[in-house]
Amino acid sequence: MIIRQTNYLGILIMLLLLSTPAMSQFGVASGLVSTSAVQSLQLLVYRADEAYRRNEYKRAFELYQSLAKNAGDKFSQYRLALMYAQGWHVKKNTIEAYAWSSLAAETEIPEFLAYQQQLEDQLEINELIQARKRANHLIENFGVFQQAYSSSKLLRRKKFSCTGSRVGNTCDRVAASGFDCAIGADRPPSETCLRMGRMGLNSVTGTFPLKLRQVETELRELMRIYNPGQVTLGELELIDDDEDQTHGADEDQQPKSDEDDN
Repeated sequence: MIIRQTNYLGILIMLLLLSTPAMSQFGVASGLVSTSAVQSLQLLVYRADEAYRRNEYKRAFELYQSLAKNAGDKFSQYRLALMYAQGWHVKKNTIEAYAWSSLAAETEIPEFLAYQQQLEDQLEINELIQARKRANHLIENFGVFQQAYSSSKLLRRKKFSCTGSRVGNTCDRVAASGFDCAIGADRPPSETCLRMGRMGLNSVTGTFPLKLRQVETELRELMRIYNPGQVTLGELELIDDDEDQTHGADEDQQPKSDEDDN
């Protein structure tokens, strides 16, 4: 069994803050607490893993889906594969399990590659053809390239909104709405919050230009390495520019939900 390696100390502290007495103490009448994007991402990971550990598979499945699709979390993608393979909360489906395991193994983590091979050995030739087609669909919509591309667009949009300028070179912070990362006992972080957290940004004021440039460089390198060969990075920049001019058109370009296909 593959186990996620996570330091949960800070997350446990955040959970204490999210308890009812703490909410009352800090005057959070709505039952929501505003956290940084990194904290929200870590908390969602903790909740998903805890639900899985307690065999609360319905909740675990829902949380892992959010992490797998919106944050590109490879461990969550692996857990979805495992749940499909075992039939936990969902109908047992080795083809779907293989597809999610392929997405998890995209970055060639040895344990995930081994699990992908284990599932492949269980498939007949005609099933493997279907499974690989499904895997390609998931990678196209939720793989590293698409995750980096979507995160890059988000970061650009936040920079432009910060400065009011398309150049964005005078921005010394990235600010995301506090409501994006407002979470409660039953409210997951928004997609924006999860993407910001995945980039290692807190989604609050005070992020310096050097850090932003570093994140942008890392995203471009990921797009270069995992480029499917369909577009060039120059074309991506043009796409971003066009979408920024349409004021929100990039939201319509998000990959459609995987649930629409099932």
